[in-house]
Amino acid sequence: MKKYFFLQLKLSGRLLPFVLGATLALLLGMGLILSGLLASFRTEEGSKELTVAISGDTDNTYLQWGISALQMGEDSPFSVFVVEMSQDKAHTALKKGEISAYVIIPEGLMEKALAGESFEPITYVTSAGIEGFSGFLKREITTWVTKIVVYSQKGSYGLAELLTDHDLDKDVNTHMTVLALEYADLIIHRDSIYQTETLGVSDGLSTGDYYICAATVILLSLMGLPYAATYIRQDYALPRMLHSRGFSTTRQLLCEYGAHLLCMLILGGFLLTVTAIALKILPALDVVNIPALGDLVLRIVPVLFMLAALNMLLFTLSGNMVSGLLLHFFGTIGLCYVSGCIYPITAFPMPVQHLAAVLPTGIARHHLSTAFSHGPAWGSFGGLILYTLVFLGIALPVRIRKTAGIER
Repeated sequence: MKKYFFLQLKLSGRLLPFVLGATLALLLGMGLILSGLLASFRTEEGSKELTVAISGDTDNTYLQWGISALQMGEDSPFSVFVVEMSQDKAHTALKKGEISAYVIIPEGLMEKALAGESFEPITYVTSAGIEGFSGFLKREITTWVTKIVVYSQKGSYGLAELLTDHDLDKDVNTHMTVLALEYADLIIHRDSIYQTETLGVSDGLSTGDYYICAATVILLSLMGLPYAATYIRQDYALPRMLHSRGFSTTRQLLCEYGAHLLCMLILGGFLLTVTAIALKILPALDVVNIPALGDLVLRIVPVLFMLAALNMLLFTLSGNMVSGLLLHFFGTIGLCYVSGCIYPITAFPMPVQHLAAVLPTGIARHHLSTAFSHGPAWGSFGGLILYTLVFLGIALPVRIRKTAGIER
């Protein structure tokens, strides 16, 4: 068994320089892409300005005060910049993408509102097809402003009716002034009445941390692809001869798995070393909270155990080199895609998210994420070990069948 293990290790070692070069090229390419993504995320996490134009009857003093109040005391990364312009100019600016939306104020709105009369609704115009959080925020701004007007109006007139019903007519103006000041103070200092807490993209990770974990899973999955040249067989004369001399198919498979696993561990160490250097070269990666090296090693090693077993299964299932390469590449990329390693898992429907949670690459991504979030890792660790045993357990009978029906 020892001789066969070293034989497999020697065969794998011959490919190691080539695999190291391919892994380095893949790492550098993905590192540059990731650097650009993280740089854009860092820019987007800064202050975002949504420009909203106001057109129509904007001459009222109270309305002018309200427009100014919208831009005061805002401590949110999404700020609203309000400008005044005519309806025609606002419509043209919206088409050109110069503003996010515009609001049309009906004639005499404030006078009718103060008098308690019915008035035409405010019209909010935005471009069709707006998606993402910005579009949601724009709708929320409109809803928020509407609620301020409606509920403050109800509160003011409700107070007036209450005082009148209790024969306190002479105090109506005084109390309504106090209430109006309370409303004004609440609007101006609205940033002090709420606290924003960001839970992250998934698993409690920031966008940068999430994509670091996702990119690592993709790299680890693809770096075993060149070993198809070593482990894909069309001639099983050697395994058949070894079995005839008492060296069972199970022991052969375990020796091959052990040699491949050792090479994967070497590649994993190489990946960590180059990544440590890249972190100092690529400034965009400074937005990532890099965990301790020991935590990364403890998370990556079980993932490599599982991926090495997956590679052995895919190579065993393949009948020739071309089918093996295609099966490995599209199989691993497909698993990574569904598991949220290319797009955030929150972008997928809930059934897909539930499926990703039990896929091997999904468990691998979650296991790596615990190094960043410092969450419990025993569940994902158990899942990786279970998949390792399952993949080897499936590969063994396939290998037995391919060696002419030998049963152990």
